[in-house]
Amino acid sequence: TGFSKNIMLGKNINIYDSCKFEFSEASTIHIGSNIIFSYGVIVSCRHSLQIGDNVQIGEYTSIRDATHNYKGENPIIMKNEDLIGEVIIGNNVWIGRNCLIGPGSVIEDGVVIGANSIVKGHLEKDCIYAGSPLRKIVGWNVVQHTY
Repeated sequence: TGFSKNIMLGKNINIYDSCKFEFSEASTIHIGSNIIFSYGVIVSCRHSLQIGDNVQIGEYTSIRDATHNYKGENPIIMKNEDLIGEVIIGNNVWIGRNCLIGPGSVIEDGVVIGANSIVKGHLEKDCIYAGSPLRKIVGWNVVQHTY
């Protein structure tokens, strides 16, 4: 439908092979500095996406701010309005390989997400999460790294 005029990018953003980015004219995207989008990452933003600084996103992870509405009024799912929710990823976050970050997710600073996890909801600062369904494994103190 067009390219967003609301894109802000920081410095030192590394995009590996086979990544895909889907934006609309209405998208608002803020991506910080020192970011790694590893191989095959998909980012789909119809409304709003924020990624802080010092974030590593593992191979084949999908970050999406919209999904199908299975509870809509129309029995044909694809004819229902999609569910849309801003995705916010804080600073110093490590997202493991093959994760799904769904609409409305908030990932606070210092979070580590284990490989193959499905994220929906609010993840508390300085904790490790993993699984499907996602669960908090442990809280921890993050050592601040400078790049």
